[in-house]
Amino acid sequence: MATRERIVSSSTAHLNSAWAAEQTEEFLEQTSFRNEKPAIVIHDRDTKFTQEFIDKLPPLGPMLEEVITVERDEIVVRSCVGGLVRSFERQAA
Repeated sequence: MATRERIVSSSTAHLNSAWAAEQTEEFLEQTSFRNEKPAIVIHDRDTKFTQEFIDKLPPLGPMLEEVITVERDEIVVRSCVGGLVRSFERQAA
């Protein structure tokens, strides 16, 4: 497990936007020493991800000029290693 890293954060029974913002701040502090900073943030549309949460994130890099959209029928799902690993690839046009 030499290639893995643990990031430990507090938990709560009462999730809210202040807690989400605090978690973001703690995560950024715990990863600030890295040469390669985390580049992707994934979250759902829950109401606790407010502007306060977004304001804690570092500024975005340059925006893409074009966003490529893939339709569901253009994706092929392949099951490998007994169904534990799935890879997606775009179908050839």
